[in-house]
Amino acid sequence: MTAAASRRVRPQEWIAVDPGVMKTVWMITQADVQRGWQRLCEYTEHARIATGVPGVAIAIAWLPEQGPPLVETLGAGCRLLGSQAPAADNQVTADTVFPLASLSKPLASTVMTTLIPGTSDGWEEKVPSLGLAVTPTFASLFAHRSGLPDHAGDLLEDMGHDRKAVLERLRLLALDRTGGYAYTNFGLTAAACQAALHVGKEWEDVAHDRLYAPLGMKSTSSRYSDFLKRENRTWAHRLRANGEWYHAKPLPDGKPNPDAQRNPDAQSPAGGVTSSANDMALWLRLQLGDLGLGFDAEFFRWLSLTHRPYVPGIYKPGVPREPHTSGYGLGWNVTDREGQPLKYSHSGAFGLGAATSVELWPEDRLGVVVLTNGEPVGVAEALCAAFRGFVSDPGLEVAALLKPDFDSFVHPGHKKTFVERFQEAMRQELHPPARASDTANPARVISAKYGLLGRYQSAFYGTIEFLVEQDRMFMLQGPAKQRFDVTATHKDDVFVYDSHGENGTDNNRIAFDRATPNQVTVWNLFVSTPLTLKSEGDTLCPVSGEIRAWRVRASKPGQVRLTLARRGVNGFRQSPLMTVAVGDNRFVGADLPVLEGDMLGFSVDDRVYWQHSTDDYVIEADIDREGTFTRVP
Repeated sequence: MTAAASRRVRPQEWIAVDPGVMKTVWMITQADVQRGWQRLCEYTEHARIATGVPGVAIAIAWLPEQGPPLVETLGAGCRLLGSQAPAADNQVTADTVFPLASLSKPLASTVMTTLIPGTSDGWEEKVPSLGLAVTPTFASLFAHRSGLPDHAGDLLEDMGHDRKAVLERLRLLALDRTGGYAYTNFGLTAAACQAALHVGKEWEDVAHDRLYAPLGMKSTSSRYSDFLKRENRTWAHRLRANGEWYHAKPLPDGKPNPDAQRNPDAQSPAGGVTSSANDMALWLRLQLGDLGLGFDAEFFRWLSLTHRPYVPGIYKPGVPREPHTSGYGLGWNVTDREGQPLKYSHSGAFGLGAATSVELWPEDRLGVVVLTNGEPVGVAEALCAAFRGFVSDPGLEVAALLKPDFDSFVHPGHKKTFVERFQEAMRQELHPPARASDTANPARVISAKYGLLGRYQSAFYGTIEFLVEQDRMFMLQGPAKQRFDVTATHKDDVFVYDSHGENGTDNNRIAFDRATPNQVTVWNLFVSTPLTLKSEGDTLCPVSGEIRAWRVRASKPGQVRLTLARRGVNGFRQSPLMTVAVGDNRFVGADLPVLEGDMLGFSVDDRVYWQHSTDDYVIEADIDREGTFTRVP
C-alpha cells in the first residue's frame, strides 16, 4: 500500500466552489477498501483466465475524511502473447503503458479545465473552424451534442486521412438540429485543438505541459510515437472466432498491418492517450479532489463542471447543476440520483486490441481504473463493477462471482457468471447484425471489359477506383490507395469486400445502380444519426436517409414494427413486424427511406401507440446515409 500526506477538497469547499454539488458523506472505511482490493486482486485472475485477456493493470484510489490517500496498483498477465523474451520481462506491471482508447476523453476534459479559464466564453466558446451550419461549442462537442452524426469522421481516419482532412470534411454532413446525442470522436478533437490554440501550442504539448508533467504522470503521452518508444509497453491482441487470442503481425512484404496496433494520432484528444496504472492512480486522486497534487481550488471549480450531464448554459461556476439528471457530461458518463452524482465513468475500446474502464464514486471518494491489452470483451467493466461490489458488501465473496447466478444484461432471466454477463453485453454492442448480407461467389470471373470499372468520387470520402487484375477485381481507397480484393456475388451488380482497420468488417456490400449507371454505393462507408423514439407518440426525423438497423429493449415479449408518416401524404409506411423477446433485440432490414421532418413511430402487436402501454418498450433507430460515389473521367 502506498500513502502520501495530502489535503482533500473538503465537502464544504466543494459547496463553496460549486453550489450544485451536495455535501459528501463518507460511508465506507479503510477496512472496506482494503477488503475490496484484496478480493479484486483474487477475482482479476479468475476473470482474466475466463476471458483469455492477455494482460491487465489496475489502480484504485480512496481519499478518506482524514489522513493520507490510499492507493493500490496491480499488474497481471503478459504484455505480448508468444513473446520470446524471458517471462519476467514480458510481465505486465503497474508501470506498463497501455493505450487508453476513449478513456482519453475524461483526461482531455481535465486538460481543458486548465485552458477554459483563459478563454472568453469558457465552455460555451463557439468552434467555428468546423464550418457547421449550426456552430457548436466546446461543451456541445465534448458532450457529443453538436448535431454531427454518430462517429462522424472515424471511417475517414481508417481510410488514411489525417486530422486536418477529417475535420475539414465534417462540414459536408447533414446535422441533427434537435441537439440529440451522437458519440463523435472528431467533434471532441476539434474542440480540444481549438482550445490549445489559445496558448499557441499543439494539443499534445498542452496535455503534457498542463496535466501530465505537473501531475507527475511520467509514462503518459498523447503521441503514438512516444508509446512505441516505451520499453515497458503492451501490444494489441484480438480474438479469433474460435476464441483464440492473437497479435496481428506485420505483413509478409514488411508493410504495416492495418489490423495490428492502432495509431490514433488523428483523434488524439478523444482516443490517443497512453498511460500506466501508476500514472492513472495520480489522475484518479485529482478527480476525487486531492489538493495535495499541486492544483488549486480554482482548478477544482472548473473541474466539477465536467461532471455535469449536458444541459446548454450550465457550464459556468456558480450555476447549479440540473437536478435529477443522468447522462453524458464533458467527457464523462454521469449517473445521478436526486441531484447528487453517484458515479462518473467511461470506457475505452479499440477493436484492434485495447479495452479500458474507469469508475469514480464521488460520495465515497473512491475510484478504480482497469487497463487491458485485448479487444473489448467486457472484462474491464466487470472488474470495475466487481470492485464496487466487494467494497460495498462485506458478504460478497469471490466465489459468488464465479457461479452462473447473475441475470444476463441482454436477456434477463438467462443466468450467467458475473464476467459472462459483461462479455455478452459487449458482444451485443460491438458486433450488431450486418446491415447487408450477400453471399460471395469467388468462382465468377470479372472481365477487364466489365462496364463498372473506373474511378468514382465522393465529396466526403474522396476517390475510390475499381480495377481488374487477372480476372480479379480490386478496389483502391483513400489517399494512400489502400487495396481491397473485391469478390463477385450471384447478383450482377453486387459485390463484397472485407475492410480493415479499427472499423473493419467482413463481407461489405458494393452495389452498382443500373438505374444510375454512373453511381456505386459502398455500404460500410456510412454515417448514422441515432434516434430514440418517444413513447407517447411519433418522433420527428431530424435528417434524411434510410432506416435499416433498429433496436428494441423490451420488458415483455411482443411484436413490434416501425411506422412512418409524411406530411401531405395519406397513410404511412411500415417495416416488417418483428418478434421481440424480453431484453435487448437488434434488427436490420427495416428499409424505410425517411426525409427530414417525417414522423417515425411504432406499433406493438399491430396496435398504434395510444392503444397500449409503451413503457414496456424502448426503441432506437439509426438513420443511415451510405457512401455513394459518382463516376469521374
